This record gives sequence, structure tokens and C-alpha cells, in this order.
Amino acid sequence: MQSKYGFTLAEVLITLAVIGVVAAMMLPALVNNQKKKPNRWGHDVFTFHKLCRTENSFLWDTLNQIIRKRKAGAL
Repeated sequence: MQSKYGFTLAEVLITLAVIGVVAAMMLPALVNNQKKKPNRWGHDVFTFHKLCRTENSFLWDTLNQIIRKRKAGAL
């Protein structure tokens, strides 16, 4: 009797079909969740900008220098 190595074609196809069904069920939920999530980047930058302006003039000056350099293309 020979020992069996690997998987049969049917086992592989069934496994791929199950993975495909699960992915098809999850994809719409993931896409809707991504659309509902707000873009936090702009809000976080604005909050940091406001904090630097009000709390610490050194941070405010440094932030303005970085912004000016970026606009000029130096960074």
C-alpha cells in the first residue's frame, strides 16, 4: 500500500470555494465600513496646528517653518 502525499484536486477546489464564499460575504461589509469611516488625517492635523498655536510658540514657529518649506518644495 502506497502512502498518500498532498491533497486531491477535489479537496483543493472545495477549500478554494469556501474561501471564495467567505470573501464574497465579507467584501460588501468591509467596503461599507471603509466608506462610513471619517478621514481623521485632516482633523488630527488641524487639532495639532491649533494646539501648537495656543500652547507653545516654539512649536507654532517650527510648524510654520515646516509648512513653508513644504510649500516651497524644500521638503
